[in-house]
Amino acid sequence: MRKTPISRLCLEATGLFYHLDLALTLDHAGQAIMVVNPKAAKRFTEAIRTRTKTDAVDAAVLAEFARRMPFEPWQHPDALALASRACARRIAALNQLRTQTKSQRHAAQQTATTPDFLLADLHQSIAHFDAQIEYLRRQVLDLISAEEVLQQSFELLINTTDIAAASAIQFLGELLGLPEDMRAKQWVAMAGLDPCEYSSGSSVNKKPRLPKAGNRYLRALPSTCPRSVPRATTPTSEPTTATSSKRGGSRRSKLSAPSYVSCCTPSTPCSRTARLSTAVVSIP
Repeated sequence: MRKTPISRLCLEATGLFYHLDLALTLDHAGQAIMVVNPKAAKRFTEAIRTRTKTDAVDAAVLAEFARRMPFEPWQHPDALALASRACARRIAALNQLRTQTKSQRHAAQQTATTPDFLLADLHQSIAHFDAQIEYLRRQVLDLISAEEVLQQSFELLINTTDIAAASAIQFLGELLGLPEDMRAKQWVAMAGLDPCEYSSGSSVNKKPRLPKAGNRYLRALPSTCPRSVPRATTPTSEPTTATSSKRGGSRRSKLSAPSYVSCCTPSTPCSRTARLSTAVVSIP
């Protein structure tokens, strides 16, 4: 890189953190970089009909992607946003492990053949997960309280219907690291709450449905789940009917116009805004 003049670099996001240090190092060095969504890279590979997958082929595909597609410079999040996201995602993982352990304990309690020491071990594991989650939440709250504007954003979130402190921590962890110039449609699509239409000519006209894409951490929160968020329509908006299926079942849902929860006040505006799309599911 020192010998060859490079105008731009293209990276593919890998996992949660594997590409992050490289991207930060290149950004600090003054290199213009673009971090590509893995799904976009995969679709581009299919579009140019590349069948072979090796490290050299993948690098060539990314180089071709950077040459043909519009270059979108990567905006690195600040240290607070990265720390909040790491803690929020660890809390989400611990919540999942705790739920799995509780299910295992419930199943073990249904038979008299389960040894007492096994039940005691499950109880101990659940208590350990609870302690870890509580510790991480306290650490995140300390990070939030250290910045006045962020503390105001947190208080506005917890004062919103269906958003408590635990959900607010998860929201801030995912939203703080996003670019500040994102449009409303991009926020809704990122959360996976934009209805997808499927029609072709006059013979194919399926009902809109919610996509299976989007930020899985936001989709897992009850406040963004279409089955639990109250409707928030505007006087001039009409709800859009969409369908979503789960385990083979069909559900009819009414998606209201996107509503937004502002994380700033008129007297102290800030660039961090949690835009949340709301939806309602009505099952006949």
